[in-house]
Amino acid sequence: MANSVCRYGSATGSSRDADRPWADEMLSRFKEEKKQSAQSAMQLAAQKNAEIEKISLRLQRLLDSFLDGVIDRNDYTAEKAKLMSRKKTL
Repeated sequence: MANSVCRYGSATGSSRDADRPWADEMLSRFKEEKKQSAQSAMQLAAQKNAEIEKISLRLQRLLDSFLDGVIDRNDYTAEKAKLMSRKKTL
């Protein structure tokens, strides 16, 4: 087996320069996917934060309506529970 060729190069153990472009391409793809994933995560977080802010505003309007006597306690507590549940799931 002294004359056999290694799977990744010659029997003399030369460098794997032939495999290098493939590895560089995979590394480049990995970096691009990582960048896109981070951007997607940031967009999702921004959407969730906007939704939480919207729910907070609705809760404040609901409280104001209750305090002004526009809605009764049962309606207030039922709607507040729904909004808080939704906020909690985000």
